[in-house]
Amino acid sequence: MSYDQSAPPPPPGDYGQGGGFQGGGPGDGGYGGAPPQQSTKAVVALVLSILGVCCFIFPIAGIVLGVQSKKEIQNSGGRQKGAGLAQAAIIVGAILLVLAVIGDAIYFSRR
Repeated sequence: MSYDQSAPPPPPGDYGQGGGFQGGGPGDGGYGGAPPQQSTKAVVALVLSILGVCCFIFPIAGIVLGVQSKKEIQNSGGRQKGAGLAQAAIIVGAILLVLAVIGDAIYFSRR
């Protein structure tokens, strides 16, 4: 009785390294594209708008950066996200700017 001689099994180690199917990460829709990145400018705009409680210039900077980041996000073709943060930065900055102007008007009218 004779047995077939087959190739020996592969050596142990190096599992998981090699050219198998590399699926995309979460959020990429399964098409292999990179997931959209959070707009750093939108986050900075919101932080500056919130810091407007402390200083009069921060809400102005937050509004300007919010408008710029919103335009960049719209023009990115889906590569960036954060339009809601940019909109929030514009709204919070505008509210704090109006409150600062009203507060200054009240303060200086009593002097």
